Amino acid sequence: MKKFSIKSMTLLFITMLISSCASFYGSGMTGSANLSSNNFKYVETGVIGKSSVTRILGIGGLNKNALVAEAKSQILKKTPLQDGQALANISVDFKYSYIFIASTTTCTVSADIVAFK
Repeated sequence: MKKFSIKSMTLLFITMLISSCASFYGSGMTGSANLSSNNFKYVETGVIGKSSVTRILGIGGLNKNALVAEAKSQILKKTPLQDGQALANISVDFKYSYIFIASTTTCTVSADIVAFK
């Protein structure tokens, strides 16, 4: 009977460990430069900025807008815009991960840099 109890407890623990983890993804496009006419050229494509926050029991960290702003500022630090340049094709992706009582939100902003003629 003791063997059955230990096996049951181990199985229960492993089941709880596996089932208490989850990840969800969300994404969207935001407003960016108007590329309707042929008056621009691509300077750089696929520039990426990331930011993340970890919360314990839902407490702590930044909200979504602050995460997006931080990721966008990383893009602008890596590749500062010159006169006549703009960010285009901006994509904002969120990944939500949950493990027991902690959650992590990661924001990835990707964009292209264009120069207008």
